[in-house]
Parts: sequence; C-alpha cells; structure tokens
Amino acid sequence: MLAVSHRMRATNLALALKHSEMVWSVERLEQIHDAIVGAMQPADRETGERVFAALREVQGRCNL
Repeated sequence: MLAVSHRMRATNLALALKHSEMVWSVERLEQIHDAIVGAMQPADRETGERVFAALREVQGRCNL
C-alpha cells in the first residue's frame, strides 16, 4: 500500500510539473507575441504582413 501511494504521489508531482511548464510556456509565448505586436504598430501594413507570415512559418515548424 505504501509503495502504491509513493508511485501515485510521484505521478501526481510529474503531472503538476508538466502542467506548470505548459502554463509558463503559454504565458511566455503571449509575452513575446505582445512585444512583437507592440513593436510593429508603428510599421507599415506590408512590413507587418511579412513579419506575421514569417512568424506563422516558424510557428508551423515548431508546432507552437
């Protein structure tokens, strides 16, 4: 019973760590996105479209 309890605890801790990493990654990605959009606002429309196309390409390659 004790061994099963320890395994379950380890599994729960591993799941909590994965969840924490995922949340951190999403928050970090949102911060990067906001910074890029903020920096691009003064740029012209054509430049913005090229940058967003490049970002979509990177996102597709990295499965973000």
